[in-house]
Amino acid sequence: MLRAVVDALKAVGENAACNAFAVVFLLSSLLYRVALATAVVLSEAPPFGVKRGAGAFFRTLSGLGHDVLILVIALCLLALAFLIFARHRVAARARRFRIFATLLIFIFVFWNTMITGSHFNLLFTMNTGFTWGIFMEFFTILSIRDFLHLMTLRDYVTVIAGLALFFLLLRTRRRFFTPRKIGLMWAGSLLILAAGQLSPKGIPDELVLNPHEFFLRDAARSMVSARRDKPVKSVMGNQVYLSSEEFSAGRKPAANEALRARVEANIVVVILESTAREYIFDTTKYADGKMPMPYLYSLAGKSLYAANHFASNNSSPRSIFSIFSGLYESPETRFYSMERNLRIPHLVDFVGAGYEHFLVTPADLNWYFPKDWFKNRGFTRLYDYHALKQVTEYKAGPTAVRDEFQTVDVFLATAAESSRPFIGVYYTFVGHWPYPDLSA
Repeated sequence: MLRAVVDALKAVGENAACNAFAVVFLLSSLLYRVALATAVVLSEAPPFGVKRGAGAFFRTLSGLGHDVLILVIALCLLALAFLIFARHRVAARARRFRIFATLLIFIFVFWNTMITGSHFNLLFTMNTGFTWGIFMEFFTILSIRDFLHLMTLRDYVTVIAGLALFFLLLRTRRRFFTPRKIGLMWAGSLLILAAGQLSPKGIPDELVLNPHEFFLRDAARSMVSARRDKPVKSVMGNQVYLSSEEFSAGRKPAANEALRARVEANIVVVILESTAREYIFDTTKYADGKMPMPYLYSLAGKSLYAANHFASNNSSPRSIFSIFSGLYESPETRFYSMERNLRIPHLVDFVGAGYEHFLVTPADLNWYFPKDWFKNRGFTRLYDYHALKQVTEYKAGPTAVRDEFQTVDVFLATAAESSRPFIGVYYTFVGHWPYPDLSA
């Protein structure tokens, strides 16, 4: 049996696709580790509030041990596949298997590039790693077309470079790995991990684990949690129970019910996403002693200002659902707020039939907004990137949007033309990270 295992490892070492894959994986892991450790130290706001310094740098860098360990496991799995296949000594099948193995490895090279880049970006933009929930978000909201449209030039260059190196090494048919080298890699990864334990603690798994390792662990935990039969008792008790017919059946309130406002005032909702409080009121951090947003600061002084408010979620669709329903998003990996048949009561249901309602935004509502829910409740006047063809386009980060100033003019004109009380929603894009420079 041991001899068969060694022969399987030799077969992996002699396979050009396996060698090319291993080299690309090692190089990309090394570049990822150095870039991540450097970014943690140099970032103005490191992920998860990690304290910058040499300790954080070396602890993050020690995650290379996890990367090498994942590679060794992948090579061992390939060896297991060779071991199982060795029982079938038909040449035609062997050729088909080699073609299949090469295609599978090619797909994984692409996947490795995408998951590594996504994990890195999410750490510094959303303070999270590439989780099962994020994965489900991508595939329940984004189409392939939208996904490719959102990829930046750097993403395309990284993917193409990895695949180009893979095919170049595949053509050279160089042999880099033997059973002995694979064993040494295993031992080396354990030494790196042991050395990493000597550095300061407090560095989260998102920074230390390999992105694949973190994703698979989170996926396993999410699936196990979703299948848990035993209900978890709330420590707060059953203080909130949505037993009313409005929420259990999605029924609109009747016109004579006591849910109507005493004054039919216009309701204007401005959603300024990804704009932390310090960007508005902190005069020392960014604005050289000046108030960063003087008009918003002035408005806060004349209004009820919720200084201790926390966002209900860190993603657009779930947070918008909370704003207009008053409810938390369903605690599941799927996007409840993006369900096509969602009919939970909306703000428009509680203001009376005499109101008109509209939303204006310079961005595309198809992939980050609970559009079907709005439409199901009768909120049909949704003016976004596709509807505002008369408005000039500009590039903001990875996607194109309409000119923010001209879009505001459309919103004001729509409000001015309203003959009845209205709910007007302006959903900005300029406040969304990465922040575009409109003066450029």
